[in-house]
Amino acid sequence: MVQDALNKIREERKLTTVTVAHRLTTIVQSDKIVVINEGSIQESGTHKELVEEGGIYSTLCEGQGLTADAADYANNTVANEATATSLNQSIPLNDESDVEQAIAESDKVDDNTVDEGTEDVVDTRGVYSRLRQYSKSDTVYSILGYFGGILIGGLPAGEAVLFGLITGNFFVISDAEEMRSTNYELSLWFLLLAFLSLLGNICMGIGFGVSGSRLTRRMRVLVFDRLMRFPMGWFDYPEHSTGELTTRLEEDSELAGVITGLPQGQRIQVFSCLAAGMIVTLVYSWQVGLSAIACVPLILGSSIVQAKYASREPSNNNQISPATLLERSFADIVVLQAYGLQVDVSNKYSLALDPDIRFKRKQAGYSGLAFGLSQFAVFGTFALIFYIGISLMVKGKLMFTDFFVALLSVMFSSFGAGQTGADFGARRNGLEAAARLFEIADGNVDDDDDPLSEYGSKPEISGKV
Repeated sequence: MVQDALNKIREERKLTTVTVAHRLTTIVQSDKIVVINEGSIQESGTHKELVEEGGIYSTLCEGQGLTADAADYANNTVANEATATSLNQSIPLNDESDVEQAIAESDKVDDNTVDEGTEDVVDTRGVYSRLRQYSKSDTVYSILGYFGGILIGGLPAGEAVLFGLITGNFFVISDAEEMRSTNYELSLWFLLLAFLSLLGNICMGIGFGVSGSRLTRRMRVLVFDRLMRFPMGWFDYPEHSTGELTTRLEEDSELAGVITGLPQGQRIQVFSCLAAGMIVTLVYSWQVGLSAIACVPLILGSSIVQAKYASREPSNNNQISPATLLERSFADIVVLQAYGLQVDVSNKYSLALDPDIRFKRKQAGYSGLAFGLSQFAVFGTFALIFYIGISLMVKGKLMFTDFFVALLSVMFSSFGAGQTGADFGARRNGLEAAARLFEIADGNVDDDDDPLSEYGSKPEISGKV
C-alpha cells in the first residue's frame, strides 16, 4: 500500500520523490538510489547497477533476499495491477447507488478479463508418498480407521438381507406362529448391526481423526519453521504477503490433512458399501447382481463428476487475492487515508471478488446437471432391476424373497453410499494443497541468511557483548 501511494503521487504530479527506507523493496524502482555510510555518499545508481557493483547496497540486498532483477519484477507487478484496476477505475463508490452501479458494471466486464475457474496446474507427483512418510508413525490409527470404514460400509447390505427376509416371510409363511418365531429371531440380528455400527464409527472416528489431525499439525509446523528462515525481502512480494501465507498455513494444512483424515474413511465406506451390496445381490440373484454391477460405473461416474464441480475453486492468477488486499488495507489504513486511496482500494477489492462470483454462476449449473445425471443413473438402475426381476419371477426362475433381498441390497447400498457425504474431489484438493505447502517447505534458504542454521559463516566476536 505504501508503494501504491508513492506510485499514485508520481502519476498525478510531476515532482521529485525522496524516499528513506530500510526495507529495500520500497526503493528498488527508484530512478536513482544513494547509499549513505559514515556521513558521506558511498554509492549511487539504479538498483540493478548497485547490485552488480557488489558493494554496500549489494550486501544489504543479499540480506533481504533481493536480486538484480527485483526492480523488473516490481515493475511487472505494478503494471498487472494497473491493468486490472483500470477495468473499474471509472466507477466511483461514493454512496449506495454508486456501489450498485459498480457491481452492475463489473458484471459487464468481458469474461476474457477474468479467469473463471481455470484450475492451476499443480504437480502432485510424489506428494502422496511424502505425506505417507509424515504419517508413518500413525499407521496403527490408519488401520483402525480403515477397519471402521469397511465395517460401516458393509452394514447396509446386512440390513437389506434382514429386512428382505423378514418382509418376505409375510408372503411366504402362512402359519402365524411360525412367522412370529422366525421373524423374532431375525429381528434380534438388528442388535448385532447396531453394535457393529457403534464399533465401526468409533474406530473410524478415532483412527482417521487422530491421523488426519496429526498430519495437519506436522504440515503446519514444517511450513512455519521454513517461513521463519526466509529473508525479510521474501515477504515483500504480493504472493508472500501475510494474508496469502496465513491462508496457506491454515487452509492448505487442513486440506492436506484430509488425505489421512475422516474423508478418507468416508471414501473407503463408499466402496465397501457398494462392494458388500453387490456381493449379497449376486448371492441371492446373479442375474440382478450382474445388471446392478453394469450400472455401477454410471452411478459412480456421475457422483464423482458432481463432487468434482462442487469442490472446484476459481483461479485468480492475474490479480492480487482478496485476502492480500484486506491484509494490506487494514495494515496501512493510515497511509490509505492520508493519500486518498480508499476508492482505488475498494475498486480493487471489488474486482478481486469477481472471479469467485462468475465461477459460482457456472458451478451452480454444472453441479445441478451432474446431480440430475446421478439421480437419473440411480433410478434407471432400479427400473432395470425391477424389469429383470419381474421377468424372472414370471418365468419361475426367481423366488420373491430372493428378488426382494437382491433389490434391497442394491437400494440400501446405493443410498448408504450417497449418505456418507464422501467428497472424491477432496483427495485431489488435498494433494494440491500439500504440493503448495511442500513448495514453501522446499524453498532455498542460504545458510548465511538462515538464523537457525548450524552451517555457514560465523562472525568472530571478541570483547564484551
